[in-house]
Amino acid sequence: MRSWCTLSALSALLMGAAGTARAGYTITKTTPYPGVTHAVYADASQPLVIHVVTVDVSSQEIFLSSTLTADRGQTVTDWATCKRGTSGCTPSDVAINGDLFAPAGYVPSGLAIGGAKPWPDAAMDNATEGWFAFGRPGDVNAVQLSPPADVAMPDAALTVEGAVGGRALLVQGGTAMSSYDADDPTQPFQSAPRSAVGVDANGVTMYLVAVDGDQASSAGMTAEELADFMASLGVSDALELDGGGSTTLYIAGEKGVVNSPSDGVERPVAN
Repeated sequence: MRSWCTLSALSALLMGAAGTARAGYTITKTTPYPGVTHAVYADASQPLVIHVVTVDVSSQEIFLSSTLTADRGQTVTDWATCKRGTSGCTPSDVAINGDLFAPAGYVPSGLAIGGAKPWPDAAMDNATEGWFAFGRPGDVNAVQLSPPADVAMPDAALTVEGAVGGRALLVQGGTAMSSYDADDPTQPFQSAPRSAVGVDANGVTMYLVAVDGDQASSAGMTAEELADFMASLGVSDALELDGGGSTTLYIAGEKGVVNSPSDGVERPVAN
């Protein structure tokens, strides 16, 4: 069985099990696909709900993909289910929203590559945004995460098939960042819905995180709080994706959107 994990506009105790984590979290985990785990961290005293999908990218049964330039401007669900019907579209098992973007034309703020082709109107790498990229050299998944400070394209050896930009840098070398740009449009010092992508030190595990926010059931997190949380999971490097009403995590095997988008409905996103 092939599992497609995707980064849309960018795919966890055992089923039914629950436990209590440090910091007061109650954790429920499921395994919707081999090599894919979905954990829900909940703390009613905050209140706070966090969804974490971990993906074993070392598995040859898992394929990664990101949005083609022609597929921009869809909700995560529509993109994951190929609703637009773009030729060659493969439905995705897991999908999360991607980069910040300009609403006019759904132009990503940073690097965007889909189907091994860079988006013609998206930015090249710059000192504001970093990126998460992936390829499949030798039929084995390879991932790379670049912080905003490193202005460089993905390694040629990666044979890049897809990339998604993001800001701000949350974790680097296992250390949570504690300094953020006050002018960052992600409003780092405000509790809000947030999305992020991360990798472990060996590039074997990918983390997709969606924090619910701006609602009675979950207040959201600041960027620093999210960074601390991801570092506590063992994430080596992590980059924030678009947040707010764009925050959407889709798992086909769990009946679609698993988090609670703050707009009450899914928002069309770029990639």
